[in-house]
Amino acid sequence: ASALEGLAVGELGAQGHEPGHLDLGQIHLLAAPRGEGEVSVTPQKIVHSGRLAPGPDYKLYLAPEFAEDEASFLSIKDRAVRVGDVKTFDGFVLDLPAGTNIDAHTTVVIWCEAFGEFITAAKYR
Repeated sequence: ASALEGLAVGELGAQGHEPGHLDLGQIHLLAAPRGEGEVSVTPQKIVHSGRLAPGPDYKLYLAPEFAEDEASFLSIKDRAVRVGDVKTFDGFVLDLPAGTNIDAHTTVVIWCEAFGEFITAAKYR
């Protein structure tokens, strides 16, 4: 099987304008940009190519719907899956925990656990 099998791509700060549609030609930033780039999701890994504003205790979550700020993420956080720690700010690769079903989620969220701060998100499906 190809390493790219099952690849889904989204952009940090981006939400598709219609179901199943992602704007892959440009980067969409949030009003207070703390991240930019492209996120690739496979059944085994999540890969970020781009930059994040440095900060402590960043966590990556898979969420069942797009979140654009603290309030919207907190309202779905109990249904999100914590994938792992984000320790670099110029791209990263994280292994998905065993048994994680990427099809049960739509969005990658980066969250600062220490301060309860929304960093950025990308909708991948």
